[in-house]
Amino acid sequence: NWRKLKQIIDSENPDIVVFAGDHNDSFYLDNDCDVRDASMFHKELLNKENCIVLYGNHDISVYPGSGPSTKCSGYELRKDSIINSIFSINDWDKIKWHVVVDDWLVTHAGLLPEHIKNVPIKDINNIDMFLESESIIANRALKSGKSHWFWGAGIGRGGFARHAGIVWTDWEYEFRPINNIKQICGHSNGGRVRRFSSVFPDNICIDCNLNEYLIIHNQKLEIKKYIDL
Repeated sequence: NWRKLKQIIDSENPDIVVFAGDHNDSFYLDNDCDVRDASMFHKELLNKENCIVLYGNHDISVYPGSGPSTKCSGYELRKDSIINSIFSINDWDKIKWHVVVDDWLVTHAGLLPEHIKNVPIKDINNIDMFLESESIIANRALKSGKSHWFWGAGIGRGGFARHAGIVWTDWEYEFRPINNIKQICGHSNGGRVRRFSSVFPDNICIDCNLNEYLIIHNQKLEIKKYIDL
């Protein structure tokens, strides 16, 4: 719900806003006006210097010219047309695949250890550089309608990828931590923010219909409740 997001941003007035993707992933706020309003707000975020917007699986499904490998439940040509009447290619190209905030790796669905097996030193800086390099390849594939591991869906979401990509990893059935890497992701809906385990508390899923949200300040993370605004 973009209105909840706007209220959180207005209330917190943060230095940087990171939005983890899927701006039009709704199966009930779904009429033409809802899609148009959400897209207008998303476009507004993209054009603010302090906002970082990430790709989710529902976003890439409506990217102009994206191939069948990007399509997912909820896709409709009607919504595709509305969104792309508002978004220009320049808008789309401002969206990122990942970001690092105070040593936290943020992606839409989480990064699995298998995807970094060829990264020699598995620290946050090297993983960041690896994902930047892969992002260039993924952007080319997205524009040309081809596939890339970023949007490979695994068995946890009905796909065939051996290891799900960073916009498709299921939190409950597929996500596994990377040693010494702190991760924040969304994609897998729940009623609240969830930590992976007491052993790996710095792996967090934030997909909860904005019932809760995260504030990072001086490398300290706080979970806040929307109801307390």
